[in-house]
Amino acid sequence: MKKHLLFVLLLIPYFSYSQLAVSISTPDIQPIYPADGDTLSVCRNSEITFVGEATSGGSPVTGATYKWSSVGNSSAINNSSTQTYSFNEGGGYRVKLTVVKGTEEAYDILPVKIAFPPDYSATKTDIPTDQNGICKGSTVNLTGKAVPVLWEDEPVYKVTEAGAIGFSDTQTYGSTLPFDEFLVGETFDGGDDIDSIGINFEHTDMGQVQVKLTCPNGSSIILKDYDNTNHSDLGDPVNDLGYNYFWSTGAVSGLMNTHSAALEAAYEPQESYAGLNGCPLNGDWKIEISDNTANDEGSVLSWTIIFAEEVLPEIWTFKDTLKNYYNHPTDGFLGTYWSSEENISATNTQFSGDTIIGNATANPSPSYYGNIPYKYNVVNNWGCPQDTIINIRIEEPDFSFEPASDIMANTDLVEFDSPTTWVSLYDWSFGDGSENSSDETPEHLYLEKGDYSVFLTVYDESGCYDTVRHEITIIVETSKLPIPNVFSPNGDGTNDNFKLKFPGGSEESEGSGNKLTGMKEFRIDIYNRWGEKMYTCNSQEEAADIGWDGTMLTSKIKASPGIYFFVIKAKGKDDVEYKEKGSLYLFRD
Repeated sequence: MKKHLLFVLLLIPYFSYSQLAVSISTPDIQPIYPADGDTLSVCRNSEITFVGEATSGGSPVTGATYKWSSVGNSSAINNSSTQTYSFNEGGGYRVKLTVVKGTEEAYDILPVKIAFPPDYSATKTDIPTDQNGICKGSTVNLTGKAVPVLWEDEPVYKVTEAGAIGFSDTQTYGSTLPFDEFLVGETFDGGDDIDSIGINFEHTDMGQVQVKLTCPNGSSIILKDYDNTNHSDLGDPVNDLGYNYFWSTGAVSGLMNTHSAALEAAYEPQESYAGLNGCPLNGDWKIEISDNTANDEGSVLSWTIIFAEEVLPEIWTFKDTLKNYYNHPTDGFLGTYWSSEENISATNTQFSGDTIIGNATANPSPSYYGNIPYKYNVVNNWGCPQDTIINIRIEEPDFSFEPASDIMANTDLVEFDSPTTWVSLYDWSFGDGSENSSDETPEHLYLEKGDYSVFLTVYDESGCYDTVRHEITIIVETSKLPIPNVFSPNGDGTNDNFKLKFPGGSEESEGSGNKLTGMKEFRIDIYNRWGEKMYTCNSQEEAADIGWDGTMLTSKIKASPGIYFFVIKAKGKDDVEYKEKGSLYLFRD
């Protein structure tokens, strides 16, 4: 039997050998392209009402049973000549109507093309991949690419079970393969139309097994019959392992029952495939496997029908064509463009092969942070709008600082960091009158307690900027002596001496200056890294008002820049003892 072209499949109506004839139409939707035959070409999410007509001898038929079905939709016997289906996914569908009137049965199949979405994977922005977003108000280039995708029918000629399905003397195995890809009305014509039937199964006694093949009109043949003399294994039943067995006309192995051991091979069917002559190729083909003896069982993993090459239908394929624009009769002008609620330039479109490319520029300036959707819109050659959405994230600037709480004045060095990913320039303002910093992760020492407003202004490469503020609280903990960790005895009048600034100030002290009341014992010693004492003091007044000016204790010369170590011991009037150790840095720049 010769192959048939797809358009023939779509054009030729079916008239059965009886007088009963069936046809399907869609009065509300007409075919778009006559070159596609009677194929409907509609958009996704379409709801279509199909109307069936059954006649006998040219006259309308009454009292018939109508059975509608479609790939991806449930079959329905509703005894109605109309059926409505919703098609939400792109691809090819075949709507089938079978009409039964008494002993007569006929059917028609109407192919439907639902717009298949193109490949948008190359649609992108020019935002670097290491950025989580952009500055509010910056410009982003959009590149839309839509590549038509070839939809290809995938006829299923094999049943593969999820696991081994058992059969026994009380449970027959049965499953079907449905077909609707063949020519409407095409029938099985001669035993050569089937190359072979293959089954993967196992059983402890093949003499107790029968295999039957039934075609869509109910005709059947026996591929392997019961045999009470041959008790060989099928497959490897000990390990529940099925073997592949085939039944093919002219197989050199002959009938399976004539072999003492059933090996993986092709065997002659018990009854000729010619017994199926006249069976419609479209419809449900069924395999049944039975066991006629109790106390044992087998299992099936898969089975397949292998039609002869010249019988197989052409594979149905189609690919949408994309257009610059389409003047839709109801929706108006449709075309290729970018759209968004935010500012966007007109789309410049061009073709590269069958790929349609649309370039535009986005300049989002929303009143909020987060994702802004941008939609790339295209239209196919029968007016179906297609689109994809990408999000441009407006990233709000932010920063953190460590320590995050209990920050001690003149003691804790605060480290700042910003997770904002689009920044090329930083401007930190620490809120205490000190100079701003342009470091990415600056460190800052607050000298006085209080609440400070820290501002971070960040700029991207185009000059777009945004600002964020956080409040930071600096405290003085009276249970500890706040000790500076750096001084510069260079004679410039600023921070020339290492002084202790005691909490309480003049209002809480017995004298003037930075003195702590209640201290009846006090001592501070400063050493270099080799343990040599550089400075000693037993007076908290001297430590607060004069301090160490960087002169070494024994040689009376200026100490070199570097790291020095202090030990402070004190006791209050309440006999609470304090001891502090730490380091300080002397520099002379």
